[in-house]
This record gives sequence, C-alpha cells and structure tokens, in this order.
Amino acid sequence: MSLPETTDSWNTIEQGVLQLANCCNIGGCNFPTEMLAGIRSLARPLNVAINSKRSRLSGAAVESVTALGLGLSFQSIIPLFFPSLIGLCARTNKVFTRRAKACIFAAIQNSPSPSLLPSLAKSVSHKSASVRIVAAEGVLLCLNSLDAPKFDHDTRAHLIEDVINSTTRDASAEVRTVGREILEVYKTILPKRAASFIARQDATASGSVPPVRSCSRPTEAKRDCFGVGTSRTLVLSTDRGFCISVEPKAVVGRTGPKARCQGRFDTFEAM
Repeated sequence: MSLPETTDSWNTIEQGVLQLANCCNIGGCNFPTEMLAGIRSLARPLNVAINSKRSRLSGAAVESVTALGLGLSFQSIIPLFFPSLIGLCARTNKVFTRRAKACIFAAIQNSPSPSLLPSLAKSVSHKSASVRIVAAEGVLLCLNSLDAPKFDHDTRAHLIEDVINSTTRDASAEVRTVGREILEVYKTILPKRAASFIARQDATASGSVPPVRSCSRPTEAKRDCFGVGTSRTLVLSTDRGFCISVEPKAVVGRTGPKARCQGRFDTFEAM
C-alpha cells in the first residue's frame, strides 16, 4: 500500500487495500488494539488511495474505510479519512461521489462521534454545492444519531450554530432546506441553547440596519437669488445623510434669469 502510485504499481496497491478490507470483514475488528495501530500507520497511503483518480483503487480504499466504520472501537480513526471522503464529493464523476457519500453516512450511523463534526462543519462553506449538501446532511445525521448531552458543550454547540448560519443562507435551495432541518433538530435536543441562539440572531438582524435620519434644518428663503442684495440660505438633505448649506454672497453679472450667483457652501453632518 505504501508504493507510489504508477501505471505498474496501482494494481498491487489495490490488492493491499482489498486485503485490509477483507481483514476487517473476517474478524480483524475483534482485535481493536492491533487493528488501530496498523490503520494509523497506513492512514497516509490509504488517503492517497482514496484520492486516486483510478476508480477501482479509490473504490477499494473507500470500501476499507466503510468496513472500519462498522465498529464502535474505530471512532477515533474515522476522522482521519473524512477530509478525503468529503473531497471526493466535489468530483464530477457520480461514481466517486456516490461511494464517498455512502461511506460518510455509514461511518456516522455505525460509529457516531462528535469528533466528526469539525470536518463536516468546515465543509458547509465549500465552493462545491454537492460537498455542502453532503456536509449539511452529515451534520443532520450526527444530530439524529447522538444523544443530546454529546452536543451540550460550548465548542460543539457553536459549531452547530455556525453550520445553521451558513446553511440557512446558502445559495443552494437544497442546502437551505437541510439547514432549516438542522435548526429544528437543534431546537428539539438543546432547547435552551437554541432559544439563546435565535435571540442573538434576532438582535443582530434588528440592529444591522441603522435608522435613516433626515436633516431637520429648515430652509430659509428671503428673496430671489438673482435679485440685487440677495441673501438666501438653502439647506438640502442628500441621500448620504448630510446637509448642504448654500449661502450666496454676491451677484455676479447682471440681474435677471441669466444671472449667476457665487456663494458659500457649508456641509453639516445630519444629527
């Protein structure tokens, strides 16, 4: 399994990966201490095999991780492979994405652990919509598979709340739907934390748009601007919330419709 992947060696690597999966299936998982030590030492080449562009090799590696995920004793090592599995969900080839999704969900259902949350939470902001959907569905499955006390922890609760914030505002309608489902489950399993979270969201939303204040300075007009000895002050409110005071000082040129005014322009910030 540790051989560099080449045209000549990938078949040998595949056979090694399949032997590992077979070892798990025929009872190797009954010896967790030895198996855990062996899997940890093979984590890097196994991740390389998962990320292979060769469908057969990648499929064999995913099958091995699925076999490992069938036992509760292997909760601690499943997160080692989650980033690679989630990355497969961004592939355009549906064969890769389907296998990776099935492995992720099997690991969550058979080896439920809060340690899976960080990788899933990070992936809900991935640029690929298919990855975001799988990650959101994985978080939802975690919430439904684990007991509430597992999440009654500041770090984990904040992770879930970050996921809700991201998914409920996602560009994908499918992701938003899953995000709303996550929120409903969160309200069920941790009602007090959910109520506090919703209250903070409402407070943030209400304070995000400051009130628009119009300028209250009056407009003062004495005579026409073009008249002799004219003095007029105009106070205007702009769309940027400022007041502009225009006070003509003198008349330039002749009086009448074509006369021009020079004035002083003062700007006051609206109160």
